[in-house]
Amino acid sequence: TLAVNAVQAYYAARNAAASLALADAQLALSQRQLAVAQAQRAAGVLTEEGLLARQDALADAQAAQRQARTNVDLAARGLANLLGQSVTLPADAEAFGPLPPVPQSPSSAEALVTRALATRPEVARAQNDLADAQAQLRAAQRDARLPDLTASVQYGQLAATQAETGRVVGGSLNVKTGVLAGQVSLPLRDPGERPSGLALSLSGSFSVIGGGKGPVLAAAEVSVALAQAALESARQSVDLEVRQRSADLQTALDTLASQRGALARAQAALVSTQARLAAGLATE
Repeated sequence: TLAVNAVQAYYAARNAAASLALADAQLALSQRQLAVAQAQRAAGVLTEEGLLARQDALADAQAAQRQARTNVDLAARGLANLLGQSVTLPADAEAFGPLPPVPQSPSSAEALVTRALATRPEVARAQNDLADAQAQLRAAQRDARLPDLTASVQYGQLAATQAETGRVVGGSLNVKTGVLAGQVSLPLRDPGERPSGLALSLSGSFSVIGGGKGPVLAAAEVSVALAQAALESARQSVDLEVRQRSADLQTALDTLASQRGALARAQAALVSTQARLAAGLATE
């Protein structure tokens, strides 16, 4: 949905800004390391190969900074394109809104899939389409079972032949379609006085030999089969998506725990190095 995509784009822009800040710090460190290497080379305590390695590291840091700046611009443009309007994002990652709390580990995939299948709109639409197709199939089956019966009634000056028939009114009802029709017959010549009568008739058509399925019934059965396939496809898509997102969340949580451990180790190493530097046991 638009809301989810907008949130994802916003945090992508935040990550891009944080990556740029990291690239800037790495570039500053590479510049400092190159300056130290140049001094060491001048003092004759560093080989030419060591100096070249520091120069290559600086070039890599500069390329990473350029890529990070490009990513910041692309992230901002992607968010603006998604929202349909220009946006101004902070240049510093810390100026963005606070990060959401870290979610808990996902519950069992089966429970998540069951809940998604009961709430996802695409599954509900596919179920409604299947219910409509099944209703149309039942209607077609009832229509195929009912015979085509027509009941007719005529009253008036009836005769054996059409030429001798006088004034007659009549009507007919098709039981299958529910169509009611009426007719009035007035001869062009005066038939004179003739006795009136009433005639009732019932006609019907039945499939006895080679009836087969009608085109409407066959089309309804195809529609049901297609709707069932569409529902199964929607269920499978939701199942795969939920399992993939659950796995992605667990991987992200594992990565976060690993990075937190690395940060703790780096902070401990920094404290130790600063202490050695203050004690004169290390140099810049």
